[in-house]
Amino acid sequence: MLIRVLVWVFAAVQVLGYLLAWSSYAIPDLGFRMQWVPKGILVDEALALGLSQRLLGAGLGGLSLALLLAGLWCLDRLLRNLPGQSIFSLHNIANLRRFAGAAGLSTAMGIAELPLRALLGRYLLGNMDLSIKVQVSSEQLFVLLICGVFYVLADLMHEARRLAEENEAFV
Repeated sequence: MLIRVLVWVFAAVQVLGYLLAWSSYAIPDLGFRMQWVPKGILVDEALALGLSQRLLGAGLGGLSLALLLAGLWCLDRLLRNLPGQSIFSLHNIANLRRFAGAAGLSTAMGIAELPLRALLGRYLLGNMDLSIKVQVSSEQLFVLLICGVFYVLADLMHEARRLAEENEAFV
């Protein structure tokens, strides 16, 4: 149960960060300065974004966020079903696959977001001043690796289920 709560706290923090980064909302002065800006943009650049640039960036970032939330929903369904079902049930295996796929696609979209934002900003909005940046962190590569491992693990679980059913047929 605690893990499920942490999954949804993580999801809420991701949504809040997305909303604060792409809105022009300023956090009130609390004795320290905190600013949320989209990935790959400096604070001054973020403040200077026009509405069309902000909407374009929010749309691209929203795709990545939607994929992540879909993956977290599948993870929540998997965790919710574990006590009552076999870990090797088709439903649990499918949810693990969906989680791994959605989280991996979300991470890949997060990597592609910066260059896509610049390219679309240049050619759709005519802002030729946008530089094309690519940022790939070791954390993103690690998440892609872990998602791949979970996807392979789901395939192994499916094969183990198939073998168990085959063995039951012989008995």
